[in-house]
Amino acid sequence: MRLRHLGQGIELGFPVQNRRKRKKKKKMSGKKAVKEKNTKEKNTKVKAAKETLDRQLEEKRSLAGEIIRRLELEYPDAGCTLDYNQAWKLLVSVRLAAQCTDARVNVVVQELYKKFPDVQALAQADVDEIEEIVRPCGLGRSKARDISACMKILWEEYGGNVPDDFELLLKLPGVGRKSANLIMGDVFGKPAIVTDTTASAL
Repeated sequence: MRLRHLGQGIELGFPVQNRRKRKKKKKMSGKKAVKEKNTKEKNTKVKAAKETLDRQLEEKRSLAGEIIRRLELEYPDAGCTLDYNQAWKLLVSVRLAAQCTDARVNVVVQELYKKFPDVQALAQADVDEIEEIVRPCGLGRSKARDISACMKILWEEYGGNVPDDFELLLKLPGVGRKSANLIMGDVFGKPAIVTDTTASAL
């Protein structure tokens, strides 16, 4: 057996360098195994979490379906209690309905639409004239200003039409999320939930 000088001593057989390579290779193999194990465990956890979320989602869908079924049985003729035959009229009515009954609004708007029959007429109307008519609904000044500003935007930017986009509706004066959801659902037939404090009565 040949002696090999390695600088720090004499070694018999294979050089220390080869031994170090083997140790390094073994160490790398060990790290790879640990990494693969961690990856496998992570994938298992991710899969389990996804299955849990899918199951929870399915349970919520089932519950929502049951709630809708019961509501349809309890309120078969449920609908918007504000009278309107055009989208812009519902925008006006829903603004007037703030802190006012729908029944009163339905009476007040008859005179309003008789004097201002379309979006253009209402957009060009003097705020004081609008206020004089809508005063019985309460908050006459602020409601008149919002209605006037809203109709102006509809006339100037949308050609007298009401946009069927939730975010665009929210940009209209006097239109909040409740009003926007009402328009989206009742006028355009899109998925929307209108909530109010009166929902607690259900």
